Amino acid sequence: MSAVEIRNVSKSYDGTAVLNDFTLTVADTFITAILGPSGSGKTTLLRLIAGFDRPDAGTIMLGDQLVDDARTHVRPERRGIGYVPQEGALFPHLNAIRNIGFGLDRGDRDRAADLLGLVGLTGLGHRYPHELSGGQQQRVALARALAIRPRLVLLDEPFSSLDASLRVSMRRDIARVLAETRTPSIIVTHDQDEALSLANQVVILDEGHALAHGTPADLYRTPISAAAARYLGDANLLRAEVDAGVARCALGVVRVRADVPNGPATILVRPEQLRVSATPTEGSVLATIGNIDYYGHDSLAELTLDDATMVTARLTDYAGIDCVGFRPGDRVYVQAVGDVVAWPQAIR
Repeated sequence: MSAVEIRNVSKSYDGTAVLNDFTLTVADTFITAILGPSGSGKTTLLRLIAGFDRPDAGTIMLGDQLVDDARTHVRPERRGIGYVPQEGALFPHLNAIRNIGFGLDRGDRDRAADLLGLVGLTGLGHRYPHELSGGQQQRVALARALAIRPRLVLLDEPFSSLDASLRVSMRRDIARVLAETRTPSIIVTHDQDEALSLANQVVILDEGHALAHGTPADLYRTPISAAAARYLGDANLLRAEVDAGVARCALGVVRVRADVPNGPATILVRPEQLRVSATPTEGSVLATIGNIDYYGHDSLAELTLDDATMVTARLTDYAGIDCVGFRPGDRVYVQAVGDVVAWPQAIR
């Protein structure tokens, strides 16, 4: 059984469409990430599922229960949904254990202590929100959402206020807790890394439409369109001419990953598919290095090919080649490695 079934949902505010004929299925025990920029309808979608707002059209099912359509509206408190807002929204006058246990019956108070341990805050139940770090507050907010034994947890950009290193550890911890409690969840985010690393299913939301959905690996490796490719990581999109399973483009000749009709096409080459060398290799083309962004574990380099095409390459110390030693202005050789995704139309 699906945890959530959203069918043809639309929502407008003051005549402006926010969601338009949106459909989504969330499998039981899955973590689904809704990825999109600000204003794409992500938070509106959560509010409709939670029951805070009503759709203008369409239906929302939680399990086998209809909770919203033209004639039905189940109130938020009767939906059995846990909600984790961006800032946690803890009660400032209650300590951590009482925040988690808020709304529980007396006979269920031990659950608050168990959840405190599950989110890694054993011994901190006496602390008030102002005595907790941002990450600890978000853990308490998650525990509070899980306290009611929800059928579904909704998380609205819960890591947006945390620093980069803490976001990574929090993603792992939240994924672990949700897996241990076997609670299906939907998390909205504008962060590609969050979506790819945390979720079983990713939905790309663009101007109220589901642009694409699938597993993180499928969406990254074989996106259905150039627009979808841009949402998940850096993407080199090049004009090409496909003939018998190979594409001729500014990078030379590359293999196409799937059957694509002969003729004009757009190909996707991820930066990590580009090999950069100071010496020529078979099939490589000349380029000039422009700006280099250094990240420690790797670098992203802008390259200008001799026909003025610009591409981005991910530089690492592979095969004994010190790519970190490259400098802007260096003349190098570039080669695309592996098959590429192609769509049978030129870039518009």
